[in-house]
Amino acid sequence: MQIRLLLFLFLLLSASQQAAATTYYVRIAGDDAQAGTTPATAWRSIARVNAAPLRPGDQVLFEGEQTFVGGLQLKGNTQGTSTQPIAFGSFGRGWATISSGGTVGLLARNVGGIELRRLYFAGSGRLNNKSAGVVFVLDSAATQLPRLVLDSVDVSGYQQAGVTISSLRAGSGYSDVRITNSRVHDNGEAGINSYGPAAATHRNWYVAHCQLYNNTGRLDLKQTRTGYGLLLAHVTGAVVEQCEAYNNGRLNAYPAAGPAGIGAWRCTNLTVQQCQSYSNRSGTVRGGGFALEGGCATTVLQYNYAHDNEGPGYAISQPDTMTAPSTNLTVRYNISDNDARRANQGALAVLAPASAEQMQRISLHNNTVLVTKPANNSAPVAVQLGGGAASGVALRNNLLQTTDGLTLVDATLTNGVRLEGNCYWSAGGAFVLRWGTTIYASLPTWRQATTQEQLGDRPCGLSLNPQLRTASQSDATTTTPTAAATAASNDYRLAPTSALVGAALNLWDEFRQEVGPRDYFGLATPTAGVRGNIGASESPSVTLPTATPAVVSGPWCAAYPTRTHELVRVVLTNTPTTDVAIRLYDMQGRTCLTRTLQGRETEVPVAGLASGVYVLRVEAAAQHYQQRIVVE
Repeated sequence: MQIRLLLFLFLLLSASQQAAATTYYVRIAGDDAQAGTTPATAWRSIARVNAAPLRPGDQVLFEGEQTFVGGLQLKGNTQGTSTQPIAFGSFGRGWATISSGGTVGLLARNVGGIELRRLYFAGSGRLNNKSAGVVFVLDSAATQLPRLVLDSVDVSGYQQAGVTISSLRAGSGYSDVRITNSRVHDNGEAGINSYGPAAATHRNWYVAHCQLYNNTGRLDLKQTRTGYGLLLAHVTGAVVEQCEAYNNGRLNAYPAAGPAGIGAWRCTNLTVQQCQSYSNRSGTVRGGGFALEGGCATTVLQYNYAHDNEGPGYAISQPDTMTAPSTNLTVRYNISDNDARRANQGALAVLAPASAEQMQRISLHNNTVLVTKPANNSAPVAVQLGGGAASGVALRNNLLQTTDGLTLVDATLTNGVRLEGNCYWSAGGAFVLRWGTTIYASLPTWRQATTQEQLGDRPCGLSLNPQLRTASQSDATTTTPTAAATAASNDYRLAPTSALVGAALNLWDEFRQEVGPRDYFGLATPTAGVRGNIGASESPSVTLPTATPAVVSGPWCAAYPTRTHELVRVVLTNTPTTDVAIRLYDMQGRTCLTRTLQGRETEVPVAGLASGVYVLRVEAAAQHYQQRIVVE
């Protein structure tokens, strides 16, 4: 009886706490002396909001299409929760503007459980403002703060980053972060970034449907790279998809390197997919489309479109000063068109450190790379392999095309690297490939001298016209991830008569390497025993599988229930000795969410997903488990 009474009191207390949540209104015609709980009794100023003792579940709504001067300040006593966040947004017609002038737009120190929706944050311009736009900073030890949501926000006019989420203490970070449907532009240091000390850990992030543009970089900062559209650091378990990054980085002043439209470093279990990054620049070098800048592990770049960047379309680099190695990185089924427009760079670039232990197991396969000669007399290359040493770097089944005799491959990094099954084509010019200090004028002579493009005693790789289709030959029923790719004069798919159709190596048969379920255009990848195409486009002759033959299903892992509307529990038989990556794919092969398992079990939430069939995949070193999940 006593237990029932205690349970009743607990439920009553919980209900009363939820009922206590309050919505506050702020209007230009309001009065800070009023209660603020209705539009008729609205507050007037941001200062009144900053003074309010907000509690979990509370909302603060600013009048739409009105401008409020000042910056929001949230402190540690203003805490939302994962189930009852504190929300800031707009009411009425349109979005409200938080005009912070020369100061920060929103500063939340040691605060979690916050949502921002339908708001403009406007600084006084990157040359006048001295702060960042929206800032979440954590300096408490051993703390994981939950739930940050930025949806439908616009942040511009700040000298530093538009949005910064950071930890200042080892082992602390933000989890369950979602940034969606937002524009971050015309800032100085970056669009969106995250950072922390070497041991800081952010977990389970999702960035989607965002535009990141005109974040210029800073001429006054020469000790670090500036001008990224998006830069993630120290995040474990993240998906970035359907984002667009352009015209960033032109004022980067760091002499040794430059930014990218979308970049990452010290991230684990990261997927970047179906994004477009173009016309990014640098005041020095790089200024590329997509970049893994060092210390990343178990990361995939797939189904992306890079074009017209000054630097590489896709770059993997590992600075000698970075302690965490680059391991298990995959770049697959992407397109690069006219990247590396400046400073003799490579459209695909792998830049290795001094020690091979710091860069291991790097795979670039089934990418389409097109490079033409720019008007500035730069000499871009399709593939650049540079630096000191690496282990297990493989480029396979890539379509590499240059014009005007531009170099197809420029490799000073020649040990620990294999090129197999690629197509090399120089349209309207001679075949040029630099390997070490030697220049080769044909594929056979290079193969004979180096054993590249050779499997045992079997030659592989092609040097012939790939016969890419024109837009008029496109199949209107097959769409690309980006509108720009559809509108391009060349749609990057192979003509039916192309010799590259059915000419690729089957990476599972040859190397036990999994290739993912789909190509750039959403067509299925080849199953075991079937040879697919060279480049980013497969043929529409295979039904997209619900399971991959490469999967080893065994007693080491279990996932249940397999029909659910709320969550899936993943349980391991033994405590893992390495990071365990969990990914959920839809039936088009898109990554819907990622998690990193620490310990023996976790729960994967699916409540926000559309009803349908999904594939849950669990990876731990060489072990793989896959389970079909029905979300109801």
